[in-house]
Amino acid sequence: EDLDNAIKNAVYDGAKTYQTEALLLAVTPIPANGTPAKVANNTADPTKNGNWSVVSGAWLQDASVVSNIANSVDIETVGDKLKFINRNKTTNTLGYKHIRSDFDFTAIPVDYDESIWEVRDFFDLGGATITMPENVTLFFNGGRFANGTITGDNTKIKSGIVKIFDTDITLTGFNVDVSYPEWFGAVNDGVTTYTLAIQKTIDSFNKVHFNGGECVTEALTVPANRYLSFAKDSLITILGTDFPGTIQARSCFYITGDNVTIDGATIEGVITWYPRTDILADEPAYSNYRDNRSNGRIGVVADARSNVKVINCSISKVVFGVLFRNCNGIHINNTKSLYTMADGYAIYQGTKNVLIENCLGEYNNDDVYAVYSFNTGGATQSENITVKNCTARFGAFRGLLNHGGKNVAFDNNLIDRCNFPIHAQGNDDPSLYPDVLDTYKTTIKNNKINFDRVTSYPDPLPLISISKSFDVEVKGNEIEYVGSAIPTVATVGLTLTATVISFLNREVCVSVRESENVKIFKNPISVLGIFMSNSNNIDIS
Repeated sequence: EDLDNAIKNAVYDGAKTYQTEALLLAVTPIPANGTPAKVANNTADPTKNGNWSVVSGAWLQDASVVSNIANSVDIETVGDKLKFINRNKTTNTLGYKHIRSDFDFTAIPVDYDESIWEVRDFFDLGGATITMPENVTLFFNGGRFANGTITGDNTKIKSGIVKIFDTDITLTGFNVDVSYPEWFGAVNDGVTTYTLAIQKTIDSFNKVHFNGGECVTEALTVPANRYLSFAKDSLITILGTDFPGTIQARSCFYITGDNVTIDGATIEGVITWYPRTDILADEPAYSNYRDNRSNGRIGVVADARSNVKVINCSISKVVFGVLFRNCNGIHINNTKSLYTMADGYAIYQGTKNVLIENCLGEYNNDDVYAVYSFNTGGATQSENITVKNCTARFGAFRGLLNHGGKNVAFDNNLIDRCNFPIHAQGNDDPSLYPDVLDTYKTTIKNNKINFDRVTSYPDPLPLISISKSFDVEVKGNEIEYVGSAIPTVATVGLTLTATVISFLNREVCVSVRESENVKIFKNPISVLGIFMSNSNNIDIS
């Protein structure tokens, strides 16, 4: 009654307020022209609410002004309590539901579909599974779910970058534009390990964004149809230097499904990187190198998957930067693989249709860009591999390697001071590589090789080596000595002293051994020449 009287007698801007149009029109005598009044809380006809005034001796509603006074659209009476009204869906609007702290998720009303649910409280589901109506948006306004399973039906989420789920929640059937590890409680402080929170986010949502800061984690798996993106200041620190076992257990991101993109990740391991030259001279360092190579982490790995992209990433202080086996449709673009104990980019047996472009491999202690095919376990040959517009710098072994692949192209790359710049190698040494397949159809075109030969491991090696390979084209490659002092060797009347023989062995530009159908032409080679043995149909025009 007090509330009713207050509404009846309230005055706004000098205008008396009436609850209904009938009460207003019953005023006698009619006031003078211009007298203002208001109608509020007219539940029978809310369109009559608003400002009124006397015009030409009669009450007239001002249609241009709408009253925002709370009414039954907002609040209703339930028993002896007031509550916010839940709006039902209409043909023009979604419903809007206030999820009370005592809401029973096992008995969701039928008219709660096609609605926005405002979640303001903490809900412990007690291990239960709740099934959402279709097309619900969970609007988190301070609330959180824990301990249970939520089965969505095209369920969406509206939330800030705050914790809204405990890690004991399982989600299925959600459709969100972007999700964050913070939703499961991850804190990017560079100290605490949040593997479970990150993994829960990846498992629950197709699109995950790492919003910056340093995430500390152990091995993570990435299922099918995932897009992982990273802010520029994000850093993923992958723990572990002594984790022997499966490749999966050693991977930062182990891809378990098709159609996966890793976009913008900065991944850093915690192993100690040793320059390979130091390792060879220092037995304790070699022991550490061997252990780290065997047991350390790997950046991104996929086995028997298709349509995988690694773009705009930086991976360092791991064993392998990226490793793909038996995969199909791999694209690696604008990515860095730095300070690895083994290969920077490893394409293993049976992997097909690979494009690596605009990438950098630097200080890799084995091969920088490597294609392998081993005839083990029924593996097929790796084929249709292109490496173009990439840089291999300071690689301890080979800059570009085709080791048993088919249809492999190395095009327009810079190989800068790698000990063994380019190699197309089949099964030329069965005692060392008994399962390697022979190499077919390799093109080595328009590459630039800078060499200084400050060190060479394990022995002096050719700059471009072709061995047990078939159908090879070497065209338009530029080779330049960039050491501090350019050796001079007479090409006429050469005296074969020990020094000269050593130099020839070391600095042969192109070596062809046990190969067939090799074309070497239009290469501006300014130092020494070509070595050939046990080969057929070699065109050096």
